[in-house]
Amino acid sequence: MKTKKLIVYGIGAQAELAYAYFEKDSEYKVVAFTVEQSYLYKNEMFGLSVIPFESIERHIKSNEADMFVAIGPIKLSTVLEAVCDKAREKGYALASFCSSVIKHSFEPSYGYNCFFDNGCRLHPFIKIGNGVTLGGTGIGHHVEIGDFSFLSAATLGGNIIIEDHVFIGMGAVIKEGVRIGRGSLIGMGCLITKDVAPYSVYGVSGTKVRRGVDSRTIQLFKENKSSFKAL
Repeated sequence: MKTKKLIVYGIGAQAELAYAYFEKDSEYKVVAFTVEQSYLYKNEMFGLSVIPFESIERHIKSNEADMFVAIGPIKLSTVLEAVCDKAREKGYALASFCSSVIKHSFEPSYGYNCFFDNGCRLHPFIKIGNGVTLGGTGIGHHVEIGDFSFLSAATLGGNIIIEDHVFIGMGAVIKEGVRIGRGSLIGMGCLITKDVAPYSVYGVSGTKVRRGVDSRTIQLFKENKSSFKAL
């Protein structure tokens, strides 16, 4: 039985995910969506009203419902942090979502406005700050994650420290005992084996089409190795 009411901030894909997970697997009943007037391009989602954030407290008071801010890792989640601050200034408590799959095994300690989906695999003794999103991520024991970080389908060994505002992309692997500095961006598929300085960027170029190159013009086995420059 649902015992609490929830307002979801946002009307994009992150908000849709939040709605689905909170409705399916939490004590919360979503009662409305909200977003700033300048971003409000529809008045209804899933049969619920979308209310301008500027006036949300006139429609649903902070003692009547909690709020969850569903924003992706825009500008290393600094936008998420700013909106969370605004919601708290209005008096709203910020909810977190932790999948029952995690709760039935090893639930970490965590702060407000966190989101951990049912694809995560978490070991014991994990500490997580505020505003952290974990999507399909595996985390070893004794890991600490700072505030407003976003980890997407990554794999972390044990005894790792992730500082604030870090983004770690899909398929990235972080070796045990490593420290990831504040504001770092670890791209999809990266392998990190040593400490990362604050505000570093690690990227893997990935597979992409080479524009203006016709495969029929490439002679792979020509002795002149300049032929490979187009690959």
